[in-house]
Amino acid sequence: MNSDDITRSRFGSTAGKLEALGEERIEGLRSCALDLLEPLGHEFALDAATGTGPFAIALSPLVREVIGVDLVPQMLEAAQRSSRDFSNISFLKASVYSLPFPDSSFDIASIVRTLHHLDQPLKALEEVARVLAPGGKILVIDQLAP
Repeated sequence: MNSDDITRSRFGSTAGKLEALGEERIEGLRSCALDLLEPLGHEFALDAATGTGPFAIALSPLVREVIGVDLVPQMLEAAQRSSRDFSNISFLKASVYSLPFPDSSFDIASIVRTLHHLDQPLKALEEVARVLAPGGKILVIDQLAP
């Protein structure tokens, strides 16, 4: 079993609980996005390792388009349910270590509450930075981990 399989197993079984928790956090995350990213409304945004999509949903009214990526199908299904009222969000199954986008694709990128779960957090940050356009903004929110 590789690390992707472990991630899918671990988070697939908790997607429902995380969906409910994420929905409770959307307004606070939107305020955070406004304060820290200062979006102007025209941006193309990436939410890497989106989980059930709360940050993508929070960001949606503030930007032109948001793409959320995650490795866990159950998380993406929950994100689709939670975002059904937002027409400018899409979700895609992909690894944060190998994003399926060209260099410099996004004006804004986020990776929220994820790095402490990863075996290679620096590799994930490098990949997110790769798809961020010059002058773009990246937001990393996480807690300390061993």
